[in-house]
Amino acid sequence: MRWPQDRPLRVLEVGAGTNSLSTALLPLLPAERTPYTCTATSAAGCARAEHRFSAYDFIDYRTLDLGAEPVSQGLPRHGFDLIVAGDALHTTVDLAEALRHVHTLLAPGGLLLATEPHLTPRLGFLAGGTESFWQRRDRALRPETRLLSQDRWVPLLTECGFTGAVRTGAEDRSLLLAAADHHPNSAPPAPVPQPGATWVIATETPDETPTAQALAELLGRARTIAATDCRADWAAALSAEDVPPGVVLLLAATEAPDAITPRTTRRAAVLRALAGAGAGPRGGGHPQIWLVTRPSGLFPGPERPAHPADAAAWGAARTLANEHPSLRLRRICLDRTDDPDTDARRLAHELLTPTDEDEIVLTRAGRFVPRQTQHPVDQPVPAPSGAPYLLEVRDPGLSRRLVWRATEPQRPGPGEILVEIRAVGLNYRDPMRANGLLPPEAVEGSPLSRGLGTDGAGVIQAVGPGVTGLSVGDRVCGLMPAALASHAVTPAGTAIRIPVGMSFAEAATFPVAFLTIHHTLAEQARPLPGETVLVHGATGAVGLAVIQCARSVGARVIATAGTEVKRDLLRTLGVEHVLDSRTLDCVPKIREITGGQGVDVIVNSLSGEAIAHNVDLLRPNGRFIELGKRDIFRNSPLLLRPFHRNLTFIGFNLDNVVYDAGRGPHLMAEVTERIAGGVYRPLPHVVYPAARVDEAFRLLQHSRHTGKVVVSFDPLDEPVLVEPAPAEPALDPDGTYLITGGLGGFGAATADALADRGARHIALLGRRGATAPEAATVLDSLMTTEFLLRAREHFDIRISPTELLGSGRALTHFARLVHQRLGLHASANP
Repeated sequence: MRWPQDRPLRVLEVGAGTNSLSTALLPLLPAERTPYTCTATSAAGCARAEHRFSAYDFIDYRTLDLGAEPVSQGLPRHGFDLIVAGDALHTTVDLAEALRHVHTLLAPGGLLLATEPHLTPRLGFLAGGTESFWQRRDRALRPETRLLSQDRWVPLLTECGFTGAVRTGAEDRSLLLAAADHHPNSAPPAPVPQPGATWVIATETPDETPTAQALAELLGRARTIAATDCRADWAAALSAEDVPPGVVLLLAATEAPDAITPRTTRRAAVLRALAGAGAGPRGGGHPQIWLVTRPSGLFPGPERPAHPADAAAWGAARTLANEHPSLRLRRICLDRTDDPDTDARRLAHELLTPTDEDEIVLTRAGRFVPRQTQHPVDQPVPAPSGAPYLLEVRDPGLSRRLVWRATEPQRPGPGEILVEIRAVGLNYRDPMRANGLLPPEAVEGSPLSRGLGTDGAGVIQAVGPGVTGLSVGDRVCGLMPAALASHAVTPAGTAIRIPVGMSFAEAATFPVAFLTIHHTLAEQARPLPGETVLVHGATGAVGLAVIQCARSVGARVIATAGTEVKRDLLRTLGVEHVLDSRTLDCVPKIREITGGQGVDVIVNSLSGEAIAHNVDLLRPNGRFIELGKRDIFRNSPLLLRPFHRNLTFIGFNLDNVVYDAGRGPHLMAEVTERIAGGVYRPLPHVVYPAARVDEAFRLLQHSRHTGKVVVSFDPLDEPVLVEPAPAEPALDPDGTYLITGGLGGFGAATADALADRGARHIALLGRRGATAPEAATVLDSLMTTEFLLRAREHFDIRISPTELLGSGRALTHFARLVHQRLGLHASANP
C-alpha cells in the first residue's frame, strides 16, 4: 500500500523516550506532507526529543498523558493516520485504558505501530530500582510486572477495538501492528455562515456556474455575477451590499494553448479592476478577496502542474496583495473533482473558517500551505542516497567541531576495493587526533593518515584491477583508511569477509583490537598453557580481546579496571581475578595471587611510573607488551636492569605489520581463520548513528564505555547532515542569464556576482526598466565590464530573444533564469 501523494500523513508519537522507533521512521517520512506530533509524559521528555530531532522541522512537540482522555488534552478525535509507540504502551498504569484512548485518536483505517519488550529480567536489571517499573492498576492483566507477555497483546488489542492485529519479533521483543475500524467516515458538518456576512461570487466563464451556485447556498447571503474587467461594474457590485462583501473569483480552465495569452491578459485586467474598486473610499472598510485557481505547478508536489497558465494569475494576485495589503487578497488552489457540490463544500470550509494563511493548496485528498525555507549555502543538509561524504575536523583542539562534508566519488586502484561503509569502530586515536593531541609522527607515512576512522565494515561497491577472491556485494570488515565516511578505498589484502549472521556493527569491533592482540600476544609473546597474563584496562576493546586470545591458548588472566561497574562486568565474563588498578595494593595482590612468582605476560596501556612497577611484576622469561603511545612518543627512559631476567619488551605499530608484504597477509589469514571458527567473537559495543558522531567521540574520550564504540551508517538511521563541498558555479560565457527584478537589491547583487564569475550576457528585467532609482548605477557598473546587457520594463512573451537583448544576433539559449524569490516548500497543515 502506497500513501496517496496528495494526502497529508498525520502521525502521532506517544511516550517519546528511547526514540528508537521514531529514529528509524522519521527518515522515511515525506517532510512536505507529514504533520508529526511528538508527545512525551513530561516537558523534560519533550525537550530531549526536540534536541534529538532538531533536524526535522515538521515535528510539533507537546505533553500527553495516555491515562487521561486525550481529546480533553487538545488532540483531535480520529485525527491521526498513524500512531507510533516505541516501548511506551506498557509504561501506562492501565494498559487497556491507554489502548482505548489511542484508538479514539486514530482515523478510520488508521494504524498503530508499536514495539514492546517482554524479557522481565533484562528490563528489571535496568529499571527495576524505579518505582514506576512496578506501578500499575491492572494487576489482573499484568500480575507480576508492567510487562505483558507476547501471547496477550493481540487479544488485548482486539478487545480494545482494533482490527487485524498482528505480532512479530524475537523472543524478548514484539513489533505490533493494528488498525482502527473502517467505520463510515461521515462528512463533517458544513460551517455556519457568519450573521450579516455577504458574498459576491464571480465566475470567469459559465462553466463555473454550477460550483458558484452550490457555493452560494453554503455561504448564506451570496449572489453570483460574471467576472468583469470594468472597474465601474465591480464598484457597483460591491456597493450594492450594506457591508463590504467577501469576493470569490472562480477562474475557469484554460485548455487551448493559443488562449493562454489573451486569457492571462484579461485576468490581470480583472484583478486590476477589482483591486481598484475595492481600494476606493468605503465607510465599512475593504472587501476580503479570494482568488480560486486550479493546480498550476507553482508549488512543489503534491500540487499538480495540470494548469500552468493559472500560475500567472496567482503571481499577479500575490503582487497586488503585497502592494495593497488592505485588499486582503488571498489565493486558493483547488484541485477540482467532477462534483460541484464537493468542490463547493471544500471552498466553503476555507471561506467560513479562515486562518492566517493567505495561500492554500487544496488537493483532492488534503490541505497544504506553502512554507518558505532558507538554507545558507554552507548549511548542512541531509545527504542524498549514495552521495559520498566524509568526517572532517574543524579547529582541532578543545573546541573542535566534527563536520560531515560532501566529497568527490572515489575509485579503487590496482589491488584496492571501494567499500560502502555501514559501521565504523572508534579507537582512542580518533578523539586524540580530533582534539589535536596525537603527535604528527603517529600517522606520518601511513595510509591511515588519510582521515579519521580505521575499523570499517561494509559492502564492496567496486573492485580495482588485480583483485581476486573478493567481489562486488561481499560484506567485509578490516583496516580502512578514513573509514569515517560514506565510502572508503582500502587495499583488498586488509579486508576480511564478515561471517553469515554477523552484523556490520559486530564486525567493526574486530580489526584493530584483534589484529593487535593476535600479533603481539599470540605470535610474539606466545603464552603457554597455564601461564598468567595481566591486562590493564581490561574492559576496553583491546583488553577484552586479550581475554579471548589468552583463553584460546589456555592461559589464565588477571585483569584490572578503574570502576566497580567495569570490574563487575569482567567477573560476569568469567575473569577469575579482577583488581582495581587505581589502588596502591594492586601490585601486592598480584604477587599474592601468583604466589610471589609474578606474571608471565603483561599487556600494558598505563603510562609513566606504572610501566616500571609493572616490569617488576614479570617473572623470568616474562614478556611486556606496550600498547600505549604516550611514553613512546615522549621517548621516556626505561631502566634496563630488570631485563637481566631474560625479559622481552614488545613495542607495536599495527600499520607497520599489516602493510608489510610478508607479515601482513599471514596476520590477516590467521585472524580471519579464528573469526570464522568462532575463536574470536564480537566485542561488547554501543552503537551511535553517524548523525550523532560527536556524542560517540565524547563517550570514548571520557572512557565511559565498555568494549567498542561503533558509529553506524545504517540507511534507516536518522539522516546525516552534510555540508556541501565548496565549489564555484560553472558559468557558460556564451549563455544568457535572465534576472527578473534585476535593477536593484538582490537582483542587482546577483548580476554583479554573475559578472564576476564569467557571465558575458546578462538580461535584467524590471517593471520600471531604466527609470528605476538604482538602474543607472547598476547599468554603469556592468557596462564598464563590456557586457552585452539591456534593461526592459517587462518580459513580453511575444518579444523574441533577439528583440529582448537588442543585440542584432540570435540568442543561442537562456543558460539560467534567476528569479527574486526564495524556494517555497509545501507543508501539510492539519
